[in-house]
Amino acid sequence: MTRQVLCSNPSCRQALSYPEEIAGQNAQCPRCGTVTPLPPPGASDSSSAARLGHYSLVRKLGEGSMGQVFEAVQDGLNRRVALKVLAPRFAGDPLYLKRFQREAQTAAALNHRHIIAAYEIGVDQGRYFFSMEYVDGETLKARLGRQSRVPPHEALRYLVQSARGLAHAWEHQVIHRDIKPANLMVTWDDTLKIADLGLAKFIARMTESTPTDIIIGTPYYMSPEQARNEDVDIRTDIYSLGATFYHLLTGEVPFKGRSPFETIVKVTTEPFTPILTLNPQVPKTFAAAVEKMMARQPSERFQDPKTLLQELDRVRAEWPSRVSASGQAADARVDTTGVPPIAAPAAPAASGPSPGRRAKSHPWRQRAVERKILEKRTALIAIGLLAAFFLLVVLVSAARGLESAEIPALAERSHFPSPPR
Repeated sequence: MTRQVLCSNPSCRQALSYPEEIAGQNAQCPRCGTVTPLPPPGASDSSSAARLGHYSLVRKLGEGSMGQVFEAVQDGLNRRVALKVLAPRFAGDPLYLKRFQREAQTAAALNHRHIIAAYEIGVDQGRYFFSMEYVDGETLKARLGRQSRVPPHEALRYLVQSARGLAHAWEHQVIHRDIKPANLMVTWDDTLKIADLGLAKFIARMTESTPTDIIIGTPYYMSPEQARNEDVDIRTDIYSLGATFYHLLTGEVPFKGRSPFETIVKVTTEPFTPILTLNPQVPKTFAAAVEKMMARQPSERFQDPKTLLQELDRVRAEWPSRVSASGQAADARVDTTGVPPIAAPAAPAASGPSPGRRAKSHPWRQRAVERKILEKRTALIAIGLLAAFFLLVVLVSAARGLESAEIPALAERSHFPSPPR
């Protein structure tokens, strides 16, 4: 019997296959060389809990209202995936089962660098699941938990990437309907990916499967028309994206009530506090673009992601010179020459940091950069000490040679002639 375990090195996490006979011993990862302890014999005898279909469950990543998400390894391909498992209490409910299947099908229909990819859907022993791309990073919600605000130049970069993902979805007539910080993930190399298409809809199917008496979405980031349970289109995602980045830039949600109902009332009736009032450091053109995304009337917002991307390009072009001169916002530029961003083919997902990227702000990335700098400094110091040692050896040898040459001369000068008698 063959088992699997992930390398204990967090930056590697290579899946290691090993025979049952060596369970409880140590194994060395062939990729990074880290020694990883193997689970003891019998630790996974309850394999139904540790496996689902042809996936080996590694650890639980999170839990939501509809089920759980696990990190898993796909047999055969040895591929790390995120496995979303529908809660058993919903498995027999046709409405929840249909929504769960629709999420997988919607994600599978979209193939874009800034949208988490779906791989397959399945059922094992009555447990429904679907596998999707594993993202090694954090959500923007977690980012806000570490710091109250996101610097404007980083927010601009994330907003551009989000808009590109929404543009691809809109090309396929898909709207997300639940854009929020918890559904925007950033990888270790600073690539943003849109997650959780559980509320996403194909426009053509909306009237078929959405009950007219249910309000869906997250109140803090919900558009007014979505809060009123009206028909929605891509402009509701643009509003929610604007509300999300309002939160990132100011550290506060645009509307907050003592209950979800009170929040919804404020969304539909009250104005939000201007961004510059809460954070004067945000460039005016950027603040104006985000506030336009959050216009109460859909007709007053950007009408599609393409026009939003074009406006963000103008924002970047007018970015204050004190920021752009440092290169911090250089990679936020939107390429609007030639093929518009909305029609541009999806770039292949990068397997590592892109050439020319600056050091990222994630803690694990900062530690890696600091470690490399320390290693370089240590190497330079060692080289300097070695050079100094060799120079000292040369000087000592030269001094000894000079000393040995002067001794005979001094000896000759020491034999003075005898004075005359």
